Amino acid sequence: MIESSRLKGDGIARTAAGKKGPAASGRPRNQKIDEQILTAARELLAQGGYDALTFEAIVSRTGIGRPTIYRRWPSKAHLAAQIAYGPEEDLQETTTSLSDQLLVLARQMSRSYHRPEISSAIAGLNSAYQNDPALREELHTRAEAGARRQLQAIVARLKARGAIDQRADADLLFDMIVGAVTFRLIFSSMEYPADFEEALAARLYRAFRPA
Repeated sequence: MIESSRLKGDGIARTAAGKKGPAASGRPRNQKIDEQILTAARELLAQGGYDALTFEAIVSRTGIGRPTIYRRWPSKAHLAAQIAYGPEEDLQETTTSLSDQLLVLARQMSRSYHRPEISSAIAGLNSAYQNDPALREELHTRAEAGARRQLQAIVARLKARGAIDQRADADLLFDMIVGAVTFRLIFSSMEYPADFEEALAARLYRAFRPA
């Protein structure tokens, strides 16, 4: 049986990096309005993909004016990043074995990216980042750095217990887990098999088990 705990931090797939736009000066932000906008945005992403996410569509669904949306999120990319990277989700850490840890991480990634609003947001943001490196720096870099720090800490503890190869590179492990899951789910035309996470974890175990 896999036992797991949560490592506090920025998370692996959905983190706190998708910051909301600056709050309007004066009175405090109305969180109910924030959630109405986010709910509509999630529905649009899930039903129609990134192209369907427009402020006009959100206005139509919620009756909230464009200026109110713009005060919170200055562009659809900022809004999509809030959905893709937040709220904060911590990287799960096991206290059992390396194989369990790898499986927990693979399953965590898969659960997140199986959500249609998340996969649509990530696919759209990836295209936006290609055209605007500054946007990637603003919206994505902090999320990725936080997730990598979490995995580095987990790998350090695995090394201290002798549960992983002492030469293990946490960043390479991160790339292998995130890359495999997101490519197969979002970008590949191949089906996502039911045992994908188990097969991925097994192969990663053979690569990173103690020498």
